[in-house]
Amino acid sequence: MPEANRCRWIVFSFNGFTEINRIKGRQMANQMLRSIVTMLTNRFNDTLSFFRLDGIRFMALVSPNCTDSPETLIEAIRSAVADAYRSSGVLLRCPCSVGLLQYPADGVTPQVLVENAIDLIATAKSLPDRPYVIHSQQDRLTQKELAAMAIQLNRDIYNNMANFRVVVQPIVSAKTGQIRGGETLLRWRYGGKDISPAVFVPILERSGQIIGVGRWVFEQVVRCCKRLLGTGSKLHLSFNVSYLQILDEDFMPFLENTLRKHHMDGKNLTVELTETHFVESSERLQQFIKGCNELGLQMALDDFGAGYSSLSLLLQFPTGIVKLDRSLLTQITTSPDILNFIQSIVYACHSFGQRICAEGVETEEQAAILRDMGCELIQGFHYYRPMERRDLYELTARNVHAKSV
Repeated sequence: MPEANRCRWIVFSFNGFTEINRIKGRQMANQMLRSIVTMLTNRFNDTLSFFRLDGIRFMALVSPNCTDSPETLIEAIRSAVADAYRSSGVLLRCPCSVGLLQYPADGVTPQVLVENAIDLIATAKSLPDRPYVIHSQQDRLTQKELAAMAIQLNRDIYNNMANFRVVVQPIVSAKTGQIRGGETLLRWRYGGKDISPAVFVPILERSGQIIGVGRWVFEQVVRCCKRLLGTGSKLHLSFNVSYLQILDEDFMPFLENTLRKHHMDGKNLTVELTETHFVESSERLQQFIKGCNELGLQMALDDFGAGYSSLSLLLQFPTGIVKLDRSLLTQITTSPDILNFIQSIVYACHSFGQRICAEGVETEEQAAILRDMGCELIQGFHYYRPMERRDLYELTARNVHAKSV
């Protein structure tokens, strides 16, 4: 086909508008959307023609006379959208998900092209660390499988959380190796096997179902912790909270009511928050942290050091525990730079009165280095893999019995 008959389409979607609607209200969110679209139209008037697919999804036809590469145009769009978000007081790690389509290779008819555009945007949203994605048949198959998972997730949630369960990965003292607590992890079984949370949790977040599922998880955590305390164990259990749960005004009352129902206080429970919470929802986060403190819940900063860490977070949002991301440990035994970086984090945290928990420890060599640094807690396969709750109960009961003998 002659080059003149070939077209390039940049497809994209604005992210976080569900939360923007909740925080700023629909009127302000709509004004923000209109201003971004107007800005893009004016800025790229000579190179791109914009078309709205629906809601916050768009397609941009690249002019045949445009000499810029698709990569240059995509980076310009992403940068412009990020600037618009910042000027509106909204900070997102990935404000815009982008894909690249070719005509006619990726759709001869308008209907097929639009269907592929929608699938490609969904793929881009599921891969936030990529600047953009390119259409492929494999991606379409992946999106179909994710859609099937979404349908089954709906069914399982409706059927009283069928195929869901929580497991616990013990956290040990770096000095003694004795269990000091555990992180509660959500598991979901589909097609006869456990699906990675990295796959199904984003589906729950996109649909908003993470709010209800998160409440169920907290109830399981409280029950598990109460049973452990009943055996004489003094373990602390931690649980992860989605940024959507923080935005949910009913979540804090639910935490309080659940603790009261089970005659528990929060001192043996820890809320794990990722850096994304601190960047994307700082105003609501302050309110959430205050509410947790009033319930006695401890706070932990999870996945610290993954991607775009800022030590200023340690001052702005003080937490009792900082959990080092597992990605840092992969080179701790071979890279002096990584070793020095981790040492600086440990020093800073200790200066602010915070304890360090290292995640993803798989070898004794890693554990020894972390002990020498003064790291207080360790979590990883070197000591324990995530275990079913009944196995945790048996393990802690044996430990309590051994201490009493």
